[in-house]
Amino acid sequence: MFLFLIFLLCVFSPFLAIFGNFTGFDILILLISVRAFLDPKFRLPKTIVFVSLGLILTSISSLIYTAIFFVDHYDALMNFGQVVFLASFCVVASVYITSVIKLEHFLDTVVIFFIGSVGVLWVSLFFELPIVKFDLVSRYLPLFSGFSALFVIANAYCFYRFSNRQISSLHLLIVLLISFLGVYVTQQRSLLAGLIIGLVVLIMTEKKSFLFVPLALAALLYNYELIFSLVADLRVVGTLLSDKSRVKLVEDFVATITANPGTLLHGYGIEKWVGDAGQEPHNVILHMISDYGIFGAFSYITLVFGYGFNLLKPSSNLRLFSLFLVVCMLPNFMLHTYTLERGQLMLFMILSAYFFTSRFVMNAQVKSN
Repeated sequence: MFLFLIFLLCVFSPFLAIFGNFTGFDILILLISVRAFLDPKFRLPKTIVFVSLGLILTSISSLIYTAIFFVDHYDALMNFGQVVFLASFCVVASVYITSVIKLEHFLDTVVIFFIGSVGVLWVSLFFELPIVKFDLVSRYLPLFSGFSALFVIANAYCFYRFSNRQISSLHLLIVLLISFLGVYVTQQRSLLAGLIIGLVVLIMTEKKSFLFVPLALAALLYNYELIFSLVADLRVVGTLLSDKSRVKLVEDFVATITANPGTLLHGYGIEKWVGDAGQEPHNVILHMISDYGIFGAFSYITLVFGYGFNLLKPSSNLRLFSLFLVVCMLPNFMLHTYTLERGQLMLFMILSAYFFTSRFVMNAQVKSN
């Protein structure tokens, strides 16, 4: 029930606004943090304490820099407040959750909410729902929170379980069908790219696939024109490789760093850098550097995406699951701005907390080739 409540408030947090970007879900995070501090056995790992303090200190430095060199400070203050909240209460709540909920129970709940989210999106094709917005062109955008996180984690988990013979081919196909349905409705190119890359990695881990892959590629190449003509009108396919606007934003920011290397240390100013298109760099690392400098970017990425450090672990099971998480998340990471939305971040932060508390344990089944 506790885990269900966390996910429910997490997903519907945009509809529970209290002040600015703070919602009822943040109240739950505060309550969990208080409960953690009242527990005499609760301890924060030293690594998390160090990284969290680093993010808070660098954010204070960036706020001072912004206050000195820019006039409008409201957006900067709101952003700063969310970063401090993330580096303190969100961190404490994430670590405490890992102490009372097993990793696989958490992951199974992610899959359930992911399937439910796609179901809601498909219902919105036929009925107008207040939690889904149609952009009047081709996309149905979820107004509820965390869909991208649910999508990435659920697919990575299913890829891992299939690779370890914990689910059948039929189960995997059902999850893939649901995932492609979700991509079709939302037209999210980064989700499609992450799904494809995850599939490629999965195929590469399967020995039997070395016979299947050449045949599949040959069939795709032979029917390329027919397949492309059927799906080219979809935004998610038609502009997947042709849209260069985000690349241009990255190029503009790199040019700013080249002209002023100090930007790497203190940032350009919180919420202040925009490219020629009037937007922030659509890359998590570069966007974070533009606001908080390279040390703030490193701290943010460690707290939110720290599960990626499992790639350095000796356990092959942890490395494999983390590999699927990283590759499924990579396009979203490379082509989007950073977010401070707790409904999106907390799912990743909880996964990272499992790693930092050494509770990132995956049950594995020996393969039978």
